[in-house]
Amino acid sequence: MILVKYVIDSTVFASIITKDEFHEIADKFLRSHSSSMLVTIDLTYIEVANALWKHVYILKRIPYDEYRYLKNMLTTIIDKCVSKVYPSKNYLSDAFEFSVKNGIPIYDSLFIVVAINHGGKLVTFDSKLLRRLRSLGLDEIIYSF
Repeated sequence: MILVKYVIDSTVFASIITKDEFHEIADKFLRSHSSSMLVTIDLTYIEVANALWKHVYILKRIPYDEYRYLKNMLTTIIDKCVSKVYPSKNYLSDAFEFSVKNGIPIYDSLFIVVAINHGGKLVTFDSKLLRRLRSLGLDEIIYSF
């Protein structure tokens, strides 16, 4: 059985891949916590790939040659940091209910539901999501940096 202590959302891994303003905090957090206590969901791969695309194509922060390397490392980095990647489909029904009830997008609700169902803390850099969770009185599921 996996002890779920932290559910890592896509923003944390996107910071690692794109080296944005949260990179050092994300790196320190992931290095200081055993992967056996860290989990994520399969949607993470897609969202992080999309963040990388945005930094290459739209923001032009990452050169194409660096992008090719990062693209190839994306799944390896995520897989090395977590002990389990939960399938989103297993949480979709609960996430949909949570999403509709609380006005939070389904992709964010998936991470939240995994944290709630497994007694873990959500680790995210999404300040809007954090404010919303606090307004709902869900501080107990938030990891604070």
